[in-house]
Amino acid sequence: MSLKNDLTELTEAGLLTPQQADNIRVWYRSRSGQKSPTSAVVLGVLGAAMIGIGIIMILAHNWDELSRSVKTLFAFLPLLLGQGLCVYTFFRRPDSRTWSESSSVFLVFAIGACIALISQIYNIPGNIASFMVTWLLLSLPLVYLFRSSAVSLLYWAGATFYACETNYWDYDNAQNFWYYPLISAVLPHYYYLCREKVRSWITALHHLAVALSVAITLGIWADKEIEMLYFAYFSLFGLYYMTEILPALRRDDRRFNGYVFTAFVPTTIMLFAGSFREFWRELIAQGAKSGEAFASAEFALAAGLTAAGVVALFYYRKEKDLFEQPYSWVFVSMFLALFLALLSPVAAAVWVNLLILTIAFLSLRAGFRDDLLLKVNFGLVLFIILVFCRISDGDLTFTIKGIISILLGLTFFAVNFYMLRKRRQTEAES
Repeated sequence: MSLKNDLTELTEAGLLTPQQADNIRVWYRSRSGQKSPTSAVVLGVLGAAMIGIGIIMILAHNWDELSRSVKTLFAFLPLLLGQGLCVYTFFRRPDSRTWSESSSVFLVFAIGACIALISQIYNIPGNIASFMVTWLLLSLPLVYLFRSSAVSLLYWAGATFYACETNYWDYDNAQNFWYYPLISAVLPHYYYLCREKVRSWITALHHLAVALSVAITLGIWADKEIEMLYFAYFSLFGLYYMTEILPALRRDDRRFNGYVFTAFVPTTIMLFAGSFREFWRELIAQGAKSGEAFASAEFALAAGLTAAGVVALFYYRKEKDLFEQPYSWVFVSMFLALFLALLSPVAAAVWVNLLILTIAFLSLRAGFRDDLLLKVNFGLVLFIILVFCRISDGDLTFTIKGIISILLGLTFFAVNFYMLRKRRQTEAES
Protein backbone atom coordinates (compact mmCIF):
# COMPACT_ATOMS: atom_id res chain seq x y z
CA MET A 1 0.00 0.00 0.00
CA SER A 2 1.25 3.47 -0.89
CA LEU A 3 0.53 6.79 0.76
CA LYS A 4 -1.15 8.08 -2.41
CA ASN A 5 -3.58 5.14 -2.61
CA ASP A 6 -4.29 5.25 1.13
CA LEU A 7 -5.16 8.96 1.04
CA THR A 8 -7.39 8.43 -2.00
CA GLU A 9 -9.30 5.60 -0.28
CA LEU A 10 -9.69 7.60 2.94
CA THR A 11 -10.96 10.63 0.98
CA GLU A 12 -13.49 8.53 -0.97
CA ALA A 13 -14.69 6.94 2.28
CA GLY A 14 -15.32 10.41 3.72
CA LEU A 15 -12.80 10.01 6.55
CA LEU A 16 -10.64 12.81 5.16
CA THR A 17 -11.48 15.98 3.29
CA PRO A 18 -9.53 16.78 0.09
CA GLN A 19 -7.85 19.66 1.92
CA GLN A 20 -6.71 17.41 4.75
CA ALA A 21 -5.36 14.87 2.25
CA ASP A 22 -3.37 17.62 0.49
CA ASN A 23 -1.98 18.84 3.81
CA ILE A 24 -0.82 15.32 4.68
CA ARG A 25 0.90 14.98 1.28
CA VAL A 26 2.71 18.31 1.77
CA TRP A 27 3.82 17.28 5.26
CA TYR A 28 5.25 13.96 4.08
CA ARG A 29 7.07 15.66 1.17
CA SER A 30 8.71 18.17 3.51
CA ARG A 31 9.66 15.43 5.96
CA SER A 32 11.22 13.22 3.31
CA GLY A 33 13.13 16.15 1.89
CA GLN A 34 14.68 17.03 5.24
CA LYS A 35 15.67 13.59 6.42
CA SER A 36 17.69 11.08 4.48
CA PRO A 37 17.37 7.39 5.32
CA THR A 38 20.19 6.06 7.47
CA SER A 39 21.07 3.42 4.89
CA ALA A 40 21.40 6.09 2.18
CA VAL A 41 23.77 8.14 4.34
CA VAL A 42 25.91 5.11 5.19
CA LEU A 43 26.08 3.93 1.59
CA GLY A 44 26.85 7.45 0.42
CA VAL A 45 29.73 7.83 2.86
CA LEU A 46 31.14 4.40 2.04
CA GLY A 47 30.82 5.09 -1.67
CA ALA A 48 32.62 8.42 -1.38
CA ALA A 49 35.39 6.84 0.68
CA MET A 50 35.82 3.96 -1.81
CA ILE A 51 35.92 6.35 -4.77
CA GLY A 52 38.56 8.48 -3.04
CA ILE A 53 40.69 5.45 -2.15
CA GLY A 54 40.24 4.02 -5.66
CA ILE A 55 41.49 7.22 -7.28
CA ILE A 56 44.55 7.20 -5.03
CA MET A 57 45.30 3.55 -5.89
CA ILE A 58 44.99 4.15 -9.65
CA LEU A 59 47.30 7.16 -9.48
CA ALA A 60 49.79 5.26 -7.34
CA HIS A 61 49.95 2.36 -9.83
CA ASN A 62 50.72 4.61 -12.82
CA TRP A 63 52.58 7.35 -10.97
CA ASP A 64 56.11 6.75 -12.25
CA GLU A 65 55.00 6.97 -15.88
CA LEU A 66 53.54 10.48 -15.56
CA SER A 67 55.35 13.78 -16.04
CA ARG A 68 55.60 16.33 -13.22
CA SER A 69 52.97 18.63 -14.71
CA VAL A 70 50.53 15.74 -15.21
CA LYS A 71 51.20 14.56 -11.67
CA THR A 72 50.41 18.03 -10.35
CA LEU A 73 47.20 18.10 -12.36
CA PHE A 74 46.10 14.75 -10.99
CA ALA A 75 47.05 15.82 -7.47
CA PHE A 76 44.66 18.78 -7.62
CA LEU A 77 41.93 17.13 -9.71
CA PRO A 78 40.26 15.17 -6.84
CA LEU A 79 40.52 18.25 -4.65
CA LEU A 80 38.77 20.44 -7.22
CA LEU A 81 36.14 17.76 -7.79
CA GLY A 82 35.51 17.45 -4.06
CA GLN A 83 35.23 21.23 -3.67
CA GLY A 84 32.80 21.36 -6.56
CA LEU A 85 30.62 18.68 -4.97
CA CYS A 86 30.67 20.51 -1.65
CA VAL A 87 29.71 23.83 -3.27
CA TYR A 88 26.84 22.13 -5.10
CA THR A 89 25.69 20.48 -1.88
CA PHE A 90 25.95 23.69 0.13
CA PHE A 91 23.78 25.73 -2.26
CA ARG A 92 21.53 23.14 -3.94
CA ARG A 93 21.22 20.22 -1.49
CA PRO A 94 21.69 21.76 1.98
CA ASP A 95 18.99 19.56 3.56
CA SER A 96 20.27 16.25 2.21
CA ARG A 97 22.36 14.36 4.76
CA THR A 98 23.45 11.89 2.09
CA TRP A 99 24.91 14.64 -0.11
CA SER A 100 26.43 16.50 2.81
CA GLU A 101 28.17 13.48 4.33
CA SER A 102 29.27 11.97 1.01
CA SER A 103 30.71 15.15 -0.52
CA SER A 104 32.50 16.20 2.68
CA VAL A 105 34.04 12.74 3.19
CA PHE A 106 35.22 12.70 -0.42
CA LEU A 107 36.81 16.12 0.05
CA VAL A 108 38.59 14.96 3.21
CA PHE A 109 40.31 12.16 1.31
CA ALA A 110 41.02 14.52 -1.58
CA ILE A 111 42.73 16.97 0.78
CA GLY A 112 44.95 14.26 2.22
CA ALA A 113 45.83 12.90 -1.22
CA CYS A 114 46.64 16.36 -2.56
CA ILE A 115 48.96 17.22 0.34
CA ALA A 116 50.78 13.90 0.09
CA LEU A 117 51.15 14.02 -3.70
CA ILE A 118 52.37 17.61 -3.87
CA SER A 119 54.90 16.90 -1.11
CA GLN A 120 56.17 13.89 -3.06
CA ILE A 121 56.25 15.61 -6.45
CA TYR A 122 58.24 18.65 -5.29
CA ASN A 123 60.19 16.89 -2.50
CA ILE A 124 58.78 19.14 0.22
CA PRO A 125 60.34 18.10 3.56
CA GLY A 126 58.12 17.03 6.43
CA ASN A 127 57.00 14.10 8.55
CA ILE A 128 53.82 12.19 9.26
CA ALA A 129 53.00 14.36 12.28
CA SER A 130 53.08 17.64 10.35
CA PHE A 131 51.12 16.02 7.52
CA MET A 132 48.40 14.87 9.93
CA VAL A 133 48.09 18.29 11.59
CA THR A 134 47.75 20.03 8.21
CA TRP A 135 45.22 17.48 7.02
CA LEU A 136 43.15 17.72 10.21
CA LEU A 137 43.05 21.51 10.29
CA LEU A 138 42.07 21.77 6.62
CA SER A 139 39.31 19.18 7.11
CA LEU A 140 37.94 20.68 10.32
CA PRO A 141 35.73 23.39 8.68
CA LEU A 142 33.75 20.66 6.90
CA VAL A 143 32.48 19.41 10.25
CA TYR A 144 30.72 22.72 10.86
CA LEU A 145 29.90 23.82 7.32
CA PHE A 146 27.99 20.60 6.63
CA ARG A 147 27.52 19.35 10.19
CA SER A 148 29.22 16.23 8.94
CA SER A 149 29.38 13.56 11.61
CA ALA A 150 31.32 11.23 9.30
CA VAL A 151 34.09 13.83 8.98
CA SER A 152 33.96 14.30 12.74
CA LEU A 153 34.61 10.58 13.26
CA LEU A 154 37.48 10.71 10.78
CA TYR A 155 38.84 13.73 12.65
CA TRP A 156 38.79 11.85 15.97
CA ALA A 157 40.59 8.93 14.33
CA GLY A 158 43.17 11.27 12.79
CA ALA A 159 43.82 13.11 16.05
CA THR A 160 44.30 9.78 17.84
CA PHE A 161 46.73 8.62 15.16
CA TYR A 162 48.64 11.90 15.49
CA ALA A 163 48.96 11.45 19.27
CA CYS A 164 50.18 7.87 18.83
CA GLU A 165 52.67 8.90 16.15
CA THR A 166 54.20 11.73 18.18
CA ASN A 167 54.24 10.00 21.56
CA TYR A 168 54.31 6.22 21.08
CA TRP A 169 55.96 5.47 17.75
CA ASP A 170 58.46 8.34 17.43
CA TYR A 171 60.77 7.84 20.37
CA ASP A 172 63.01 10.79 19.44
CA ASN A 173 60.34 13.33 20.37
CA ALA A 174 59.48 14.64 23.82
CA GLN A 175 55.96 14.50 25.19
CA ASN A 176 53.52 16.09 22.78
CA PHE A 177 50.17 17.35 24.12
CA TRP A 178 48.84 18.96 20.94
CA TYR A 179 46.26 16.19 20.82
CA TYR A 180 44.13 18.08 23.34
CA PRO A 181 43.91 21.38 21.41
CA LEU A 182 43.13 19.37 18.28
CA ILE A 183 40.19 17.50 19.80
CA SER A 184 38.90 20.63 21.56
CA ALA A 185 38.22 22.08 18.11
CA VAL A 186 35.71 19.32 17.34
CA LEU A 187 34.08 19.05 20.77
CA PRO A 188 31.30 21.58 19.93
CA HIS A 189 30.02 19.19 17.26
CA TYR A 190 30.06 16.31 19.74
CA TYR A 191 28.09 18.46 22.19
CA TYR A 192 25.60 19.25 19.43
CA LEU A 193 25.06 15.54 18.78
CA CYS A 194 24.61 14.77 22.48
CA ARG A 195 22.04 17.53 22.80
CA GLU A 196 20.12 17.36 19.51
CA LYS A 197 20.55 13.75 18.32
CA VAL A 198 20.54 11.75 21.51
CA ARG A 199 19.09 8.56 20.02
CA SER A 200 20.98 8.66 16.73
CA TRP A 201 23.31 5.81 15.78
CA ILE A 202 25.93 8.37 14.74
CA THR A 203 25.90 9.80 18.27
CA ALA A 204 26.44 6.30 19.69
CA LEU A 205 29.43 5.90 17.36
CA HIS A 206 30.81 9.21 18.61
CA HIS A 207 30.53 8.04 22.22
CA LEU A 208 32.58 4.97 21.31
CA ALA A 209 35.11 6.98 19.27
CA VAL A 210 35.64 9.55 22.03
CA ALA A 211 35.97 6.88 24.72
CA LEU A 212 38.52 4.89 22.71
CA SER A 213 40.46 7.98 21.67
CA VAL A 214 40.83 9.36 25.21
CA ALA A 215 41.76 5.93 26.60
CA ILE A 216 44.34 5.25 23.88
CA THR A 217 45.99 8.64 24.24
CA LEU A 218 46.10 8.72 28.05
CA GLY A 219 49.53 7.14 27.75
CA ILE A 220 51.00 10.37 26.35
CA TRP A 221 51.38 11.42 29.99
CA ALA A 222 53.89 8.61 30.51
CA ASP A 223 57.33 9.95 31.33
CA LYS A 224 59.40 8.35 34.09
CA GLU A 225 56.86 6.58 36.30
CA ILE A 226 54.75 4.71 33.75
CA GLU A 227 53.42 2.32 36.39
CA MET A 228 51.33 5.14 37.90
CA LEU A 229 49.22 5.21 34.73
CA TYR A 230 47.76 1.90 35.91
CA PHE A 231 45.80 3.84 38.53
CA ALA A 232 45.01 6.69 36.13
CA TYR A 233 43.34 4.20 33.80
CA PHE A 234 41.28 2.76 36.64
CA SER A 235 40.01 6.23 37.51
CA LEU A 236 39.32 7.07 33.88
CA PHE A 237 37.30 3.89 33.40
CA GLY A 238 35.45 4.57 36.63
CA LEU A 239 34.38 7.91 35.16
CA TYR A 240 33.36 6.05 32.00
CA TYR A 241 31.03 3.81 34.00
CA MET A 242 29.36 6.76 35.66
CA THR A 243 28.42 8.31 32.32
CA GLU A 244 25.31 6.13 32.39
CA ILE A 245 23.55 8.72 34.56
CA LEU A 246 23.95 11.37 31.85
CA PRO A 247 20.76 12.06 29.84
CA ALA A 248 22.45 11.12 26.55
CA LEU A 249 23.67 7.78 27.90
CA ARG A 250 21.02 6.49 30.28
CA ARG A 251 20.80 2.71 30.18
CA ASP A 252 17.08 2.66 30.86
CA ASP A 253 16.65 3.90 27.30
CA ARG A 254 18.59 0.83 26.12
CA ARG A 255 21.09 2.90 24.22
CA PHE A 256 24.55 1.64 23.43
CA ASN A 257 27.03 3.21 25.84
CA GLY A 258 30.43 3.35 24.18
CA TYR A 259 32.08 4.46 27.41
CA VAL A 260 30.96 1.42 29.42
CA PHE A 261 31.77 -0.84 26.46
CA THR A 262 35.30 0.58 26.26
CA ALA A 263 35.96 0.31 30.01
CA PHE A 264 34.61 -3.14 30.81
CA VAL A 265 37.28 -5.50 29.43
CA PRO A 266 40.37 -3.39 30.35
CA THR A 267 39.08 -2.89 33.90
CA THR A 268 38.60 -6.63 34.36
CA ILE A 269 42.05 -7.46 32.98
CA MET A 270 43.77 -4.84 35.16
CA LEU A 271 41.95 -6.13 38.23
CA PHE A 272 43.37 -9.60 37.74
CA ALA A 273 46.83 -8.17 37.05
CA GLY A 274 46.66 -6.42 40.44
CA SER A 275 45.69 -9.67 42.15
CA PHE A 276 49.29 -10.94 41.86
CA ARG A 277 51.74 -9.95 44.57
CA GLU A 278 54.53 -9.80 41.98
CA PHE A 279 52.82 -6.83 40.36
CA TRP A 280 53.01 -4.79 43.56
CA ARG A 281 56.57 -5.87 44.26
CA GLU A 282 57.60 -4.65 40.83
CA LEU A 283 55.76 -1.39 41.41
CA ILE A 284 57.59 -0.78 44.67
CA ALA A 285 60.91 -1.70 43.05
CA GLN A 286 60.31 0.92 40.34
CA GLY A 287 60.40 3.76 42.87
CA ALA A 288 57.00 4.05 44.52
CA LYS A 289 58.44 3.26 47.94
CA SER A 290 61.15 5.88 47.68
CA GLY A 291 58.59 8.56 46.95
CA GLU A 292 59.79 9.37 43.42
CA ALA A 293 56.57 8.13 41.86
CA PHE A 294 54.43 10.39 44.04
CA ALA A 295 56.16 13.47 42.65
CA SER A 296 55.62 12.44 39.03
CA ALA A 297 53.18 13.81 36.46
CA GLU A 298 51.69 10.33 36.12
CA PHE A 299 50.74 10.22 39.80
CA ALA A 300 49.33 13.76 39.60
CA LEU A 301 47.17 12.63 36.67
CA ALA A 302 46.00 9.55 38.57
CA ALA A 303 45.25 11.59 41.68
CA GLY A 304 43.37 14.21 39.65
CA LEU A 305 41.24 11.62 37.87
CA THR A 306 40.58 9.85 41.16
CA ALA A 307 39.45 13.10 42.77
CA ALA A 308 37.16 13.78 39.82
CA GLY A 309 35.84 10.23 40.12
CA VAL A 310 35.06 10.66 43.81
CA VAL A 311 33.10 13.84 43.07
CA ALA A 312 31.23 12.08 40.25
CA LEU A 313 30.58 9.12 42.53
CA PHE A 314 28.81 11.44 44.98
CA TYR A 315 26.25 12.33 42.29
CA TYR A 316 26.18 8.83 40.83
CA ARG A 317 25.07 7.24 44.12
CA LYS A 318 21.97 9.45 44.13
CA GLU A 319 20.61 7.61 41.09
CA LYS A 320 22.30 4.21 41.25
CA ASP A 321 22.89 1.61 43.91
CA LEU A 322 26.67 1.35 44.20
CA PHE A 323 26.42 -2.33 45.15
CA GLU A 324 24.59 -2.96 41.89
CA GLN A 325 27.32 -1.26 39.83
CA PRO A 326 30.62 -2.22 41.53
CA TYR A 327 32.80 -1.25 38.56
CA SER A 328 31.90 2.39 39.20
CA TRP A 329 33.83 2.52 42.51
CA VAL A 330 36.65 0.03 41.81
CA PHE A 331 39.08 2.89 41.13
CA VAL A 332 38.82 4.08 44.76
CA SER A 333 39.73 0.63 46.06
CA MET A 334 42.66 0.36 43.66
CA PHE A 335 43.99 3.75 44.71
CA LEU A 336 43.89 2.56 48.32
CA ALA A 337 45.74 -0.60 47.24
CA LEU A 338 48.64 1.60 46.12
CA PHE A 339 49.16 2.85 49.66
CA LEU A 340 48.72 -0.64 51.07
CA ALA A 341 51.52 -1.77 48.75
CA LEU A 342 53.87 0.64 50.54
CA LEU A 343 53.36 -1.42 53.70
CA SER A 344 53.30 -4.83 52.03
CA PRO A 345 52.87 -6.00 48.42
CA VAL A 346 51.12 -9.09 49.78
CA ALA A 347 48.57 -6.91 51.60
CA ALA A 348 47.81 -5.04 48.37
CA ALA A 349 47.36 -8.31 46.47
CA VAL A 350 45.05 -9.69 49.18
CA TRP A 351 43.02 -6.47 49.05
CA VAL A 352 42.55 -6.79 45.29
CA ASN A 353 41.63 -10.47 45.58
CA LEU A 354 38.96 -9.56 48.13
CA LEU A 355 37.75 -6.83 45.79
CA ILE A 356 37.33 -9.31 42.92
CA LEU A 357 35.51 -11.72 45.22
CA THR A 358 33.20 -8.90 46.30
CA ILE A 359 32.37 -8.02 42.69
CA ALA A 360 31.74 -11.70 41.90
CA PHE A 361 29.46 -12.05 44.93
CA LEU A 362 27.50 -8.88 44.10
CA SER A 363 27.05 -10.06 40.52
CA LEU A 364 25.85 -13.49 41.64
CA ARG A 365 23.45 -11.97 44.17
CA ALA A 366 21.94 -9.62 41.60
CA GLY A 367 21.68 -12.43 39.07
CA PHE A 368 19.88 -14.82 41.42
CA ARG A 369 17.58 -12.07 42.68
CA ASP A 370 16.58 -10.73 39.26
CA ASP A 371 16.81 -14.08 37.41
CA LEU A 372 19.54 -12.75 35.11
CA LEU A 373 21.65 -15.61 33.80
CA LEU A 374 24.21 -13.23 32.30
CA LYS A 375 25.04 -11.66 35.67
CA VAL A 376 25.19 -15.04 37.36
CA ASN A 377 27.63 -16.35 34.78
CA PHE A 378 29.72 -13.19 34.98
CA GLY A 379 30.11 -13.64 38.72
CA LEU A 380 30.97 -17.32 38.22
CA VAL A 381 33.56 -16.51 35.56
CA LEU A 382 35.22 -13.91 37.81
CA PHE A 383 35.41 -16.44 40.65
CA ILE A 384 36.74 -19.24 38.42
CA ILE A 385 39.42 -17.03 36.84
CA LEU A 386 40.47 -15.82 40.29
CA VAL A 387 40.83 -19.40 41.53
CA PHE A 388 42.91 -20.33 38.48
CA CYS A 389 45.13 -17.28 39.05
CA ARG A 390 45.76 -18.35 42.64
CA ILE A 391 46.47 -22.02 41.90
CA SER A 392 48.77 -21.02 39.03
CA ASP A 393 51.22 -19.28 41.37
CA GLY A 394 50.87 -21.85 44.15
CA ASP A 395 52.84 -25.01 44.87
CA LEU A 396 49.95 -27.40 44.33
CA THR A 397 50.45 -30.63 42.43
CA PHE A 398 48.88 -31.14 39.01
CA THR A 399 46.49 -33.70 40.53
CA ILE A 400 45.11 -31.19 43.02
CA LYS A 401 44.91 -28.51 40.34
CA GLY A 402 43.00 -30.92 38.10
CA ILE A 403 40.55 -31.80 40.89
CA ILE A 404 39.93 -28.10 41.59
CA SER A 405 39.34 -27.48 37.88
CA ILE A 406 36.80 -30.34 37.73
CA LEU A 407 34.97 -29.04 40.79
CA LEU A 408 34.80 -25.54 39.32
CA GLY A 409 33.44 -26.90 36.04
CA LEU A 410 30.79 -28.94 37.85
CA THR A 411 29.83 -25.88 39.91
CA PHE A 412 29.46 -23.82 36.73
CA PHE A 413 27.15 -26.39 35.11
CA ALA A 414 25.18 -26.96 38.33
CA VAL A 415 24.44 -23.25 38.82
CA ASN A 416 23.36 -22.81 35.21
CA PHE A 417 21.18 -25.94 35.41
CA TYR A 418 19.56 -24.60 38.60
CA MET A 419 18.88 -21.20 37.03
CA LEU A 420 17.35 -22.68 33.87
CA ARG A 421 15.22 -25.13 35.87
CA LYS A 422 14.01 -22.33 38.14
CA ARG A 423 13.10 -20.24 35.08
CA ARG A 424 11.11 -23.11 33.54
CA GLN A 425 9.19 -23.63 36.77
CA THR A 426 8.37 -19.94 36.98
CA GLU A 427 7.13 -19.93 33.38
CA ALA A 428 5.04 -23.04 34.01
CA GLU A 429 3.41 -21.54 37.11
CA SER A 430 2.56 -18.33 35.28
